[in-house]
Amino acid sequence: MFHIKFAGIVPLERFQLKFLQGLEDQKYLNVVFWSKPFRLYDAIQILVSPNDDDLFKERLQHFSLQRTLLSENIENLFEKQKIRRYVRMKLETFSWDAYHDLEGVYQWMTDITTLYSDKATISAIGRSAEGREILALEVKNKKAAKTVIVEGGIHGNEWVTAEFVTYLAYQLLNAEKTLNTKLKEVTKKFNWILIPVVNPDGYDYTMKFDRLWRKNRRHVGNGIYGVDLDRNFDHSFCKFGGSNNPSNEFYCGPHAFSEPETKELSQFINFNKQNLKYYFSIHAYGQNIILPYADRIKHIDNFQEMEYHNHTLFRAIPVTEAHLEFLSNLSTIYKANVWRLPSYTYRPSEFVIPPEKKQEFLRQASLHGIYLTTIIENIQRPKVFVEGGIHAREWISISFVTYFMHQILTASSENIELKNIAEAYEWFFVPVLNPDGYEYTHVKYLLGKIAAKHISRRYGTQYSIGTAYDTVGYLTSGVSGCWVKKSFKVPYVLTFELRDDGHHGFALPPNLILPTCLETMDGVLALLDPSRKLEASFSRCHRLGHNDKDKPRALLIKFSDLALRNQVWSAKTKLKGTGVTMSEFLTKPRHKAFLAARQRFGVTKCWTRDGVIVVLSADGSKHRITSASELNAIPSSANSASGPVLMPAAVEASKSSKITNPRTKRVLKK
Repeated sequence: MFHIKFAGIVPLERFQLKFLQGLEDQKYLNVVFWSKPFRLYDAIQILVSPNDDDLFKERLQHFSLQRTLLSENIENLFEKQKIRRYVRMKLETFSWDAYHDLEGVYQWMTDITTLYSDKATISAIGRSAEGREILALEVKNKKAAKTVIVEGGIHGNEWVTAEFVTYLAYQLLNAEKTLNTKLKEVTKKFNWILIPVVNPDGYDYTMKFDRLWRKNRRHVGNGIYGVDLDRNFDHSFCKFGGSNNPSNEFYCGPHAFSEPETKELSQFINFNKQNLKYYFSIHAYGQNIILPYADRIKHIDNFQEMEYHNHTLFRAIPVTEAHLEFLSNLSTIYKANVWRLPSYTYRPSEFVIPPEKKQEFLRQASLHGIYLTTIIENIQRPKVFVEGGIHAREWISISFVTYFMHQILTASSENIELKNIAEAYEWFFVPVLNPDGYEYTHVKYLLGKIAAKHISRRYGTQYSIGTAYDTVGYLTSGVSGCWVKKSFKVPYVLTFELRDDGHHGFALPPNLILPTCLETMDGVLALLDPSRKLEASFSRCHRLGHNDKDKPRALLIKFSDLALRNQVWSAKTKLKGTGVTMSEFLTKPRHKAFLAARQRFGVTKCWTRDGVIVVLSADGSKHRITSASELNAIPSSANSASGPVLMPAAVEASKSSKITNPRTKRVLKK
């Protein structure tokens, strides 16, 4: 490479997007996309040959596209990615302020397992197309019942992924020496399997010959090499995001598991599938947390109910660093709700300005010379609800709703009628109204949100969360995480795309390796934190009744984890004086018996626990009952000799009358 320019471009109109999408196919310009143009308003990064730079600039001007020149010569950035040589058995020479070649990574793995032989083992899960070993490092704990698998380096050009996985291994093995109690707990709770480089041939090749090489190095015929390993797994093989063209960098291979690397990895995961709870696939770049499944568009129930009266949605395109600084402070100064964060010049930022701040904001934006577009003058618009998938087998209804949603979201100025309709209403799309019949991803989204929140705390790095379509704008198939999720029903499968957001891309400087490792560790530890109870502890959680401004709705929780339920129940005394109560649901017969017991022995002498009624009788003894007959068998001090006591008349009379919603009296309320 010589004076190859690295630029960022943001398509704002449909015709601009089509031009960028056609560049690679038309072949009249020598360009390489680092991030593909799939949707409007998403920044793409592109390399341009010096011989074609003038023509490229002319084409951009013709299509009214602005470019941000990120580097005059990408080779300068690559040269800064120094590769440090590791000295055998000197662990201090392996640090995370430089990149390491395959030999160094493998030798370090061997040396550190020798040093910590009581905790770690190293093994070869198989061999690559060129015969190199694929090494896995295992950190085991005899008391741990759950397993975590972390894989990196499945694409040769994603160097920082191998650095993070080795950093994770180092932290786990040194957990006892740290003051980080969360790290200690996580280390003890899980068995860890870490695979820093799934694609050793591609990793070695990209360090020695072609920095941007993505695939493995198997010869596929006609002098062509390589298959994209993360398109070669047996999940919707080659349907989306892959190519049947061997020359394409996304070539998915002749069939699923055609490559020795994916075949060996799949067999290794299958061997370790028992108690596998977490699977993390580490990639770069993009700053995304991607959830399964990558081959479909799903509705995620993650939006919050908010009202905007006379609030205005603006779009601003910063063209200077001063513009970026101004837009970065909108939340603090103007109480703006930022929908799309300002990241770098010529990339749009969307935000909502409240009415009381609007005039001052417009004045300051004008003084700064910022061009604004009013997207929606008043967000409080008429609402349209579109739902589908009420029957799980009616797949076509889900397809239509997602298609309709796509058309509304991408309505361009060329289609005036559709654009006017899109802006005239507030749209609510529910492709899947039957979540029991069609898998729902709400909880997985929350997991990603937890990780992203903790990642941002250290350096402010912002991650996007969602499916592949939500985050990168396209569908993919044949990826490792989706295959693991589908094949083994692993509860928690996440793909991390590490730094950065495109400023450096694959040319991430060495001084950003350690910050990337530190913040990603924060996210991983937050997901695995033993003190955080995951959704597996609950089988249902929702509110009852209708919205009431003056009175919150009762909250119904059904526990599937009895230990957690007992902890919550035991801690309910902390609610005293708060105006909030906590109670159990009982079956109707038990509820009647409970009411009778309270009437007979007093409210303070009766309570429930694990669905059983506990009665403290006059003599101080406790009785556990589940029915009216058992209640009648409890003697009372005044009439213990006169036989069993019948249920009170008021309660007895309730047998013949319908009890109106008795359970709602026994739930959390104010």
